[in-house]
Amino acid sequence: MACHQPRVYRINGSLPGALDGYVVKLYNIDTYPDVLLDSTVIKDEKFQLEGTRTFEYPKYCRLVVDMTPDEPNQRKKTLKAYRFFADNTAMEFQCQMDSMPSYYWEPVNKEHNVTLTGSPTQDLYQAYKTSVQELSERKTALWNEYLKVYHVPALDGIFNTEKGMKIALCCINSKYVHSSLAPWYLAAAMEGIETCEVSVVEGTINQSVEEISQKILHNSLEV
Repeated sequence: MACHQPRVYRINGSLPGALDGYVVKLYNIDTYPDVLLDSTVIKDEKFQLEGTRTFEYPKYCRLVVDMTPDEPNQRKKTLKAYRFFADNTAMEFQCQMDSMPSYYWEPVNKEHNVTLTGSPTQDLYQAYKTSVQELSERKTALWNEYLKVYHVPALDGIFNTEKGMKIALCCINSKYVHSSLAPWYLAAAMEGIETCEVSVVEGTINQSVEEISQKILHNSLEV
């Protein structure tokens, strides 16, 4: 009688441009500190990682490629990395080595250069990111405007107070009859600040993200 094999993750990777000997490591970053799940070495621009135990739930992971495995000083290493949700499935990872995101911060986000298939949870996460892309872009634009008008001048001792800002205090309640008092207390405390126009936007856990987002955007808020 054949034994039933537990479902575990498996990642088949293709990294055109990668040299033999580059080290690939997979970390679970759901917890602190990160937990090393598996490691391997690239051969002929390919690698494979495979779990030994079934995930109880999808894990948020970081795949790291060490391009300088012989460098003992961690600060001098050249590392590439990509974060994603891993399921107990067969996944395919593809990216040009020179286009893979850096382990460290970089001004241009390169995550779109990576193709990862086979993870339903990652597909769901990507769909969510796409659905809120417009909101994310608006948030970034508002943040940059805030830095330009308020933060950067303040570094030189110039405190701009003429423009003022429209601020919303948002809360998600379990029910409308169980409304939180916290945002209303904050709004009352900010009434004397002439440079702020404060409003409260409430929603419930039974409303969709789109519905609540529309309530927030309706007031043309800045924060």
